[in-house]
Amino acid sequence: MNMNHRFLSLYLLLCLVVHENGVSGVDREDVFVSKGDSVTLQTGVETHQQDRIVWFYEGIRIAELSGDLSYICTDVQCGGGAYRFRDRLNLDSQTGSLTIVNTKFTDRGEYQIMINSTGGSSREKIFYIVFNAMAPRWTQPKKMRRKVHVALASKTVKFQCQAEGNPNPKLRWLKNGKEFNSDQRTGGYTLWENTWAIVMESVVPSDKGNYTCLVENEYGSINHTYQLDVWESSPERPILYAGLPANRTAMVGSDVEFVCKVINDSQSYIQWIKHIRVNGSQEGPDGIPYVRVLKMADLSTTDKEIEVVLQLRNVSLEDAGQYTCLVDNSIGISHKSAWLTVVKDAEPVSVKEGDSVTLHTGVKTNQQDDVKWYFNNITIVEITGDQSKICEDYRCKERFRDRLKLDHQTGSLTIFDIRNTDSGYYQLIVLNTVKSFNVSVTNPALPPAVVAGICAVVLFVAAAAAGIFYLKLQATGKAIGWRTEHSDNGSPTGHRAIMMTPRPLFIQG
Repeated sequence: MNMNHRFLSLYLLLCLVVHENGVSGVDREDVFVSKGDSVTLQTGVETHQQDRIVWFYEGIRIAELSGDLSYICTDVQCGGGAYRFRDRLNLDSQTGSLTIVNTKFTDRGEYQIMINSTGGSSREKIFYIVFNAMAPRWTQPKKMRRKVHVALASKTVKFQCQAEGNPNPKLRWLKNGKEFNSDQRTGGYTLWENTWAIVMESVVPSDKGNYTCLVENEYGSINHTYQLDVWESSPERPILYAGLPANRTAMVGSDVEFVCKVINDSQSYIQWIKHIRVNGSQEGPDGIPYVRVLKMADLSTTDKEIEVVLQLRNVSLEDAGQYTCLVDNSIGISHKSAWLTVVKDAEPVSVKEGDSVTLHTGVKTNQQDDVKWYFNNITIVEITGDQSKICEDYRCKERFRDRLKLDHQTGSLTIFDIRNTDSGYYQLIVLNTVKSFNVSVTNPALPPAVVAGICAVVLFVAAAAAGIFYLKLQATGKAIGWRTEHSDNGSPTGHRAIMMTPRPLFIQG
């Protein structure tokens, strides 16, 4: 028997043992429940006052009862690991049974009770919560009542179809009855998985049509159609492609490109600028931001779509910051920004999905220190003096949803109930110190029921064969001021204000 056959035989034997006996021979009970109901996990044993009872969910402590009743904890009281339940747990002090109220699909999985007696004996039992099958249904139908949407060109449109079901349903989008893929639209679109929404930025007349969300699982399907009409003002200010320029993260010494695309219907003028600090300030006494002009171009062309690229070679830590693509024509000004994060040594952090993780600063702060946390260049936490702001950016709210906690003494950041979408670069700026973390979220080990399912598939096969931040300035025809560096013969000599007006561009000395 060759090595492959031996491995397969051992694997199948292991699967059969796990499927028949659970883990290490511990009693196991499957509990079936419908979403929204309450469920009680009965211990089935008599407990004594001296017994210590601890409940775990997927290996994380969620409830505990001390022998003399002097200590009882459930949910968040037991630690950050139980954050997902949010006061939905009740522990019976007489029997040790655990009740979960208003169950959610995220409550599915393995629950383990351990009872330790003063005599030294211990008992253990495992429950596995399984939700009854449910066809898809809308969870926020009131937000879907308005079916006809009218938007001006260059605006952002969002359609939402939040639903639930078991198994978790899949969402597809159709345009005019046909499958709608991101590459079929200029600028693409963004899917917000948490709210089941599709977002189209900088819409144009060709985006008109009927948009249908189709939600389905093996027990049924539902759909809802929105009608979009796009009004185009003529003439109009330049329209910039959605999602461009995009935020970038780069290592020291590498090359970076920012791309700005313009839908052009008249002669336009473009500038690439970088926001800078002068004497520690981002703005002058008049409130106008300090910027450095990196590239200028007069777009004298009949092309309807224009792409302008800003190239940065051999980037250093000083190149990090905000870059803006600014375009003006005879009607008005449009501009979008992106952030460049330059990483030298990012501390790797690995965490299992569903767990909590704390990113430690390694410093102590006081009330006057400014603390800022960024996730992939999006501000997620900011403390200025005694004022704190957590997750005020709409994209941060969509992603983290009250799962962030800041230690005001150290500036350390804790993320609860972490998800795969939380993977990425986290950057801290405090006390003139920059610290970066590269967070990687991994999937937890599969429960026995899933292993058994995999084994069934393996058995079948064996028998047969033997997944911007951008500053959205609402430019009209009004002048916009930028305070910029200039130099003579390559030497800095001061700053002047560049005023961007509908036309022409002029320099104010």
